[in-house]
Amino acid sequence: MNYLFCDLDDTLFQSRRKTPDAAGVTIAAHGPDGLPNAFMTAGQRKAFDAMFGAMTLIPVTARDRDAYARVQLPRAPFAVIDHGGIILDAAGQPLPAWYERSAEHARQAQPWLEDLHREATQFLGEEGLSVTSRIIGDFDLPFYWLSKYREGHEQHLDRMERELIIPWVERRPHQAWIHRNGNNLAVLPRTLQKRHAVSFLLELLRQDDPTLVSWGMGDSLSDLPFIMECDYMIAPRRSQIATLVSEHAA
Repeated sequence: MNYLFCDLDDTLFQSRRKTPDAAGVTIAAHGPDGLPNAFMTAGQRKAFDAMFGAMTLIPVTARDRDAYARVQLPRAPFAVIDHGGIILDAAGQPLPAWYERSAEHARQAQPWLEDLHREATQFLGEEGLSVTSRIIGDFDLPFYWLSKYREGHEQHLDRMERELIIPWVERRPHQAWIHRNGNNLAVLPRTLQKRHAVSFLLELLRQDDPTLVSWGMGDSLSDLPFIMECDYMIAPRRSQIATLVSEHAA
């Protein structure tokens, strides 16, 4: 059996702003308002159809349950959501063993996540920055802190990352890590990573099929750890991963 552990946003599809104007663009996901907010190019659709025909897809995404449910994908045997905090089964329910692990780590992280949110909210108010601050959770568990800039204020998020978030995390190198991708600035517990969930699933799947072949696909540098848990690696041509490879191959 071949399994494809695949990131979603900016790997299989992307926002309309990032989608080239060309024939054959299709809707891949909807927003909470019901309007389309993610799209596949004709080439992405062909690639997805080819891979799905040869491999069993297991999505690996930062999306929470509601956002994942709005993605137009075939039913998968498992789905890793919330940056690895939750593993859903084929019925869309959390795997109990993984949920228990995540619940324990979430309880340990909650106090400092709340401290970071308070500091960020104070910083934004004092500096007058047009940026959000919130704790992202799912299934009654707090998972990570997230910030986004409001339209036209990307430099505000850059400033907060530089002046508040990087120094804050540098004081806690064994506790937290930063994920930045466009308009997403997140601080996550070290225990919350996609690779932990993928490693758990691979071990589970190999109990039934010791000779399975695993493929990992993603665009972001933060996807690399889970991709490297797999036997083979795939990345879009224009991605953070491709840029890193190009720099080292030059």
